[in-house]
Amino acid sequence: MTFYEDAAAPRPDRVIQDREGVAAATVTPGELPMDTIQAADVVFAAGSTAALSETAAETLGALLRATGGVRALDLDFHPGLWDADQARERLEALFGAVDVLFLAEDEATTVFDRSGSPRELTHTLASSYDFDYVFLTRSEHGAVAYHDGVVHEQDAIETDIVDTAGQHDALVGAVIDRLTDGSGTDEALLYGAAAAALARTMPGPMVPIEAADVTSLVEQERSGRR
Repeated sequence: MTFYEDAAAPRPDRVIQDREGVAAATVTPGELPMDTIQAADVVFAAGSTAALSETAAETLGALLRATGGVRALDLDFHPGLWDADQARERLEALFGAVDVLFLAEDEATTVFDRSGSPRELTHTLASSYDFDYVFLTRSEHGAVAYHDGVVHEQDAIETDIVDTAGQHDALVGAVIDRLTDGSGTDEALLYGAAAAALARTMPGPMVPIEAADVTSLVEQERSGRR
């Protein structure tokens, strides 16, 4: 579990990682429904799972390799779980089984020790690790994606901000939904931006976003571009 402790100045906010002894740290492929995983259209994993133990990382790799569908990984780097060098070493062992990588801009510079513009970072990561897609989220600056030799950019959709904690995860979920539905990269990014915008209007990292609300906001954005 991850606990967020919001504070008022001068006391800083705190993030508390309470994952010691969790079941996921010892789970093996034999304990999971591998037939279902093999038949899945998409398997999604968080890189923070690999931080729990070497066993968890090996199981994560086995799940990604087992599926015949889209294999997606959110880097999900938390300094409270491991340092950047440990994360990079363990996650690089999984990258050969990953088609789609999601990460935040600060994770790209911290974990991979890479510099450059967002466009350069997505291209570099895709080329270095042979990902089909790389999606780089940039908070209030939107998101950038790389696919098939082309860099795609999407501005953030302006909203009143209540909490930014859930925006990255909301974008990831919407993008995966559109990609598995056969949408192109630009459309997937637009839906992701809409989901992220809605997430910013609600408190907490897990927000109840309705698919119809995301579609409605996408249609508003498209109308405004005409």
